[in-house]
Amino acid sequence: MSVPAVPSDALSVGIAEIGRIWTTRDNHRLFVEAGGRVERWLSLPPDGALSNPPTAFMIGDSILDGGQNDIVAHMSDWNVTVDAVIGRGSSGGITPAESLLAIPDVVVVELGVNDVDAQSFAANAQRILAAVGGARLVVWVTAHGPQPVTDQVDRSIVAMMGSIPNGAILDWDRLVPPELLGSDGVHPITGQEGLLGSFLVPLLQTWRDAASGRGPTRCDRDVVNAARG
Repeated sequence: MSVPAVPSDALSVGIAEIGRIWTTRDNHRLFVEAGGRVERWLSLPPDGALSNPPTAFMIGDSILDGGQNDIVAHMSDWNVTVDAVIGRGSSGGITPAESLLAIPDVVVVELGVNDVDAQSFAANAQRILAAVGGARLVVWVTAHGPQPVTDQVDRSIVAMMGSIPNGAILDWDRLVPPELLGSDGVHPITGQEGLLGSFLVPLLQTWRDAASGRGPTRCDRDVVNAARG
């Protein structure tokens, strides 16, 4: 996640090929500074912390509603719950988030494209994040649509998710091919309902591999060695 700056309490632990490496005093957040850009790397849970199978809760609107069958089918080794409502704005995500009896390993939020006021969206998003922030991973899907407010909504998403160590974004706005959207510029065309899942599922599976100590993204040892070297 790109962030505005390295936190004032961060400690420099060294310089490696990837840039200068910083960590917070509690060692829960790691930052890399290179070429005038600062990135906050995603914090991973301790080994063995995930449920078996991992649990995921997804809150969204018609984009998630249309893609949920494909997502669930490709996450058959997860315990996935989807709460998607056509036309739902961010205010509609508050109750599902605050009603969770147990916080799952992963929470995915796909809301924002139906909002018409950026300030209200930000306030609603803060309530949602306050309710689900205890998850091992929180992913917010950026909005893509023709409304002028959508750009402001997406800027709020990036800013909010960059500020929490377990937060990440799926940049639907940047990734979605416009030619695969309908005339409204929002919804995938018939036959492309699985488009959201084609981006979301690999992200979650890669995170699961890293959190479980396997896969190509298991780089914690490399980072430590680079910092020491």
